Amino acid sequence: PARVRVVLATVGTRGDVQPMLALAQALGRRGHEAIVACPERFGEWVRTHGIEHAVLGEDMQALIAQKSDRLEQSLAGMTRYFTEQMSLQAPRLLELATGADAIVATGMAWMAPSVAEKLGIPAVVLLPSTAAVPSRLHPPPLMPWFGLGSWVNGMLWWASDLAQNRLMGKALGPARASLGLPPITAFSQHLFVDTPCVIAADEALLPPDPAWQGRYPYVGFLFLDDPALLDPALDAWLGEGKPPV
Repeated sequence: PARVRVVLATVGTRGDVQPMLALAQALGRRGHEAIVACPERFGEWVRTHGIEHAVLGEDMQALIAQKSDRLEQSLAGMTRYFTEQMSLQAPRLLELATGADAIVATGMAWMAPSVAEKLGIPAVVLLPSTAAVPSRLHPPPLMPWFGLGSWVNGMLWWASDLAQNRLMGKALGPARASLGLPPITAFSQHLFVDTPCVIAADEALLPPDPAWQGRYPYVGFLFLDDPALLDPALDAWLGEGKPPV
């Protein structure tokens, strides 16, 4: 098979980066070329696994730890923040993906489908769980109120979609315009319907919603082959008695 170059783009915490690093390992074993584009704080970790790294996005872990006032507690303030971030993400991803054969995105790499559209290459959204996929079986991540029933979940998703369109959907407009692309109609539609998605989880643990009608294929959990030793205390705990799981 032909050798392909894939940009694995993610903006977020380690939970967003590690599946992409595992995917980069798998692509490398199959003779393909992968680059992990993520915040700088993960660069050394990515490179120690022999994977190419490129800086993309803000350090979200530091932002969360600092409880920064930059994310103002208002729709207007958050919209400004996301608009700024996506306006920076668009040209950076365009630079990284020029000459690539595909883009795989997760976390807050929301400009990846637009950049792929601009370049005429495939884009795939990787979902490490089913939480972000609209479904009446569970509430949306922005409103994690469980056990309220399917019709309430449906209302929560409707409200969540309104909020996401106001925050992220509106911010996508100027960034897409900078690429010469038309505006999107709805944020969730853009990410979870118009863009192909795969779920990197076990179907037995996170079963699909029948209403999805097979739209989202499952590929199983992505396990990172990491030779680093565990913390001695954790290793000792795992070795005591019966396995914890």
